[in-house]
Amino acid sequence: MTNEEIETRFVQLAEAVTKVANTVAQVTDAQLALQTLSGRLAEVVLELRQEVRELRQELRELRQRQAESDQRFEVLLQEIRFLIRRQGEGQA
Repeated sequence: MTNEEIETRFVQLAEAVTKVANTVAQVTDAQLALQTLSGRLAEVVLELRQEVRELRQELRELRQRQAESDQRFEVLLQEIRFLIRRQGEGQA
C-alpha cells in the first residue's frame, strides 16, 4: 500500500469518525429534548390530575347543593298542595 493510499484511507476514516461524532451529537441532543419534553409532560399530567380532583370536589358540592335545593322545593310543593287542598275544602 502506498503512502497516498494510506493517506486516502486516513482521510476516509477521519470523515467516518466525524460523521459518527455528528450523529452521536444529534442523538444526544434529541435525547435531551425528549427528556425535557417528558419532564414537561409529567408536569402537565400532575396539573391535570389536580384539576380533575378539584373539579370532582366541585361537582360533589354542586350535587349536594342541588339535592338540598330539590328537597326544599319538594317541601314547598307539598305545602302548596296542602294549602290548595285546604282552600278547596273551605269552599265546599
